[in-house]
Amino acid sequence: MVNDKFTGKNGQQRTFWDDIESRVADPLPAVKIAIKEAIDRSGLSREEIVDAMNRLGVLAKIKRRISLDVLNKWTAESAEERIIHMELLLLFCMATGNYLPLEVYVKAFAGVRLVSEERYRVLQWAEAEIAARKAKKAAKKRAQEVGIEQ
Repeated sequence: MVNDKFTGKNGQQRTFWDDIESRVADPLPAVKIAIKEAIDRSGLSREEIVDAMNRLGVLAKIKRRISLDVLNKWTAESAEERIIHMELLLLFCMATGNYLPLEVYVKAFAGVRLVSEERYRVLQWAEAEIAARKAKKAAKKRAQEVGIEQ
C-alpha cells in the first residue's frame, strides 16, 4: 500500500486526495464546448461525423460504435455524466478534421501543448539553432580567453 500521507501547511496530517478537486481542474466542460465548436466548423452534419467516426473505428479495430444520440450527449450541458472516451476523442478529431477538443484536454496538464508534426519539426530546429548559437558564443569566449580572437 502506498503511503500518501503528508503534513499540510497547518501541521495537520493530510493525504494526496484531500482537496484534489481544488488542485485538478476539470477540462471536460471545456472539451464539450470544443466538441460543439469542432462540429460547427467541420461543415459536416452530426450524422456524417458519426458515420466517419464509426468507419475510422473499424479501421482502428475499436469495437465500440457510437450513435447520433451518443454524439448529442457528448455536447449536451444537461448530460454532465456523459463524457467522450479518449479513444473516441481522437476518432472525433480525425472525423471532423479539427483537433481543438484534444488541444483543450491536453492544456489541462501544466506545461503541455499539442502541436502538429510540422510545428514539432520547427521547434526541434529552433532548439538545435539555440544550442548551436550558445556553443558558438561559448567557443568565441574561450578563444578570447586564450588570446586567439579579440
